[in-house]
Amino acid sequence: MARIVAIEWDSQELRLAAGSRHGSTVSIDCLLAAPLGGDNVASTPDILDAQVAAALSKLVQQAGLSRSEVVIAAGRANVELRALTLPNASDDELPDMVRFAAQRSFAQIGDAWPLDFIKLSSDSETGLQVLASAMNPALISKLKKIAEQATLEPKKILLRPLASASLAMVAQSSLRTSSALIVSVVGDEADLLVSQNGAVSLIRTSRLPSGDAAVREKAIVAEIKRTWMAAESQVPAVSPTQLVIWGELGGVTDLGKSLTEKTGLPTTVLSLTSTVEIKSQLPPTDIERFVPVVGMIHQSNHLDPNSMDFLSPRKRVEKKRPVLQMAIGGVLASLLLLFGLYSYFSKHSQLDSEIALLKKELKDQEKLVKASELKTLNWKKVANFLQSDVNWLDQLVYLSEKSLPADSMVVTMVPPPVFQVNPQTGTASIGIQVAATEPEMLTGLEEDLRVEGYKISGSNSGRNRDTKSPYTEVGKITIDLEKVDLKTLVANLKKPSRPIPEETHESPDAKGDSTPSQKGEAAEEKEEATDGKKGATL
Repeated sequence: MARIVAIEWDSQELRLAAGSRHGSTVSIDCLLAAPLGGDNVASTPDILDAQVAAALSKLVQQAGLSRSEVVIAAGRANVELRALTLPNASDDELPDMVRFAAQRSFAQIGDAWPLDFIKLSSDSETGLQVLASAMNPALISKLKKIAEQATLEPKKILLRPLASASLAMVAQSSLRTSSALIVSVVGDEADLLVSQNGAVSLIRTSRLPSGDAAVREKAIVAEIKRTWMAAESQVPAVSPTQLVIWGELGGVTDLGKSLTEKTGLPTTVLSLTSTVEIKSQLPPTDIERFVPVVGMIHQSNHLDPNSMDFLSPRKRVEKKRPVLQMAIGGVLASLLLLFGLYSYFSKHSQLDSEIALLKKELKDQEKLVKASELKTLNWKKVANFLQSDVNWLDQLVYLSEKSLPADSMVVTMVPPPVFQVNPQTGTASIGIQVAATEPEMLTGLEEDLRVEGYKISGSNSGRNRDTKSPYTEVGKITIDLEKVDLKTLVANLKKPSRPIPEETHESPDAKGDSTPSQKGEAAEEKEEATDGKKGATL
């Protein structure tokens, strides 16, 4: 595994650890520290940053760590940390939901601020609780600049209390199945963290007073009780069953027994030397102050559920593209395309010849199509003409045959009969005024005229103005001729409505025969007799 450099500092000291992780084992190559001159010298953040950059460059050159990847610790005071309650959601949806909730809950956060989170120990009935943290991008740029000045490549920026707690769970595996309060003292600050079943529930960082071990112990006990009360008052409540602390706090005699008596919690004191493998010479005093940097090496090479990285925060899980399936599909598509091109070019000449023959045949058929279109157009004109054309002589014969005898009804000439064709619809109509001796005769005439193909409408105009006339009743009759449909029209064109008599060539001297003129005269006499019976006058 590649060697990782972890750094962390306060106003008093810069601490550096270099090592690697093999599985669950952490191997430390060196632990180095450099003083920063104290609060009186580093009076401003810019002066402190310059001192950190100079001290870090010196340690890197001393240990030969140039061009290494570096993990930087971010203290609790450098981030905004809040617990958020969210609806139950999948891991894919959670990053977007956390950022949406953080924008309403955080005092100061922008769209460009990196935001990371960890799941807290929570009850599924009350929703999902997360601990979200955001860092100012300007601070991240400053940390990266300090590392780059020392020829180090920033890999992660982790939260310091979480690194100490993660290493405590490595030292004591029972912490993953129980509730505990973990304490790590670094310089003048104490990181306190409450966990339940390996999931973080609460994080606090407190400033410790300067003084001997007894004074610091008293301050730590007070902070432990405050943290304990805060954990039990939150939702869901977590009550720690044990206390875990790193180191002996500068020589306190039997620290575990002392804290057990003062807090009422069984206390375990962890040692860094028994947790990880340290290859280099140990620092002369207080080795547990290197717990955060060693814990960051433990978190740097895997995705720890209790870690926050401000360089690579959690984001929506992107669905992996099926690269192999896409590659196979691309190869198959290429083979299919090549086969298609081969088939196309192999039959290209044959298709060209077929296209040429089809074009020639199409050209020959164009003349026939044009002639057919012309005949169709002419037929439409003829059909429209025949449908709207009316043989008025036939209609006069129809009126004559359907009329009453002359002694009962006559057609008046004032106003004269009207024979017309509507130019828009092609419908023909006849309008006549008749005079009859009785009103019932007008109604009877209308009924006689009403046959298939004729639409009759009439009205009684009243009595005749000519009081001397025997025709006392006057009425108007309108006859609308229905248009002949095309099928009937075609049938009439193919076959005449009346058969044509065949000519005979018999001898005029034959017995019982008469001459054509005699036959004509007889027919005319018979027709006149028939008309006389009707007695119609037009």
